Amino acid sequence: KAYPVIFVDYRPISAGNLEKYYSGAFHYYQSVFNFYNEDAAALNDEGAKKEIQRAVLDKLIEDKIIDKELNRLMNSGDLVKAVERKITEINNSQNTQKGAEILYGFSADEFQKQVLIPEAKWEILRDRLFLEDKNFEEWLKGVKSKAKVIILASGFSWNGDSVMVK
Repeated sequence: KAYPVIFVDYRPISAGNLEKYYSGAFHYYQSVFNFYNEDAAALNDEGAKKEIQRAVLDKLIEDKIIDKELNRLMNSGDLVKAVERKITEINNSQNTQKGAEILYGFSADEFQKQVLIPEAKWEILRDRLFLEDKNFEEWLKGVKSKAKVIILASGFSWNGDSVMVK
């Protein structure tokens, strides 16, 4: 599903990417509920599903904003190398691969694409801003408030700070 469901500063996020991320987040919450012997059926409530979708949309928007900033600050070769350095130690562990399957329902490759690479980018930008004596959360809040976000997914809107359920 390559059609866009969100545009962030005119950069699309596809329905397929949203579905993969939502599926992983839902699977994660099911795993956590099961681990703590809680009834995972509560996740099937429409309100719970909408809240997970809302959080996923927020995360995808933030990832797109961070990706845009890193592409502005770094050339693509340096960014790829920095990301590879951040995930090398984690990705080489078999425990990570098993954890990815158990917690998220992802293969090792999907886990790297959906979780590790975005997290590495967050850390790289956070580190760069720290070196410039800037607060990452304040920076992100400011950039989000200026971002042009269009949500095409029904039932959600953007309030300038985060995704809201309609």
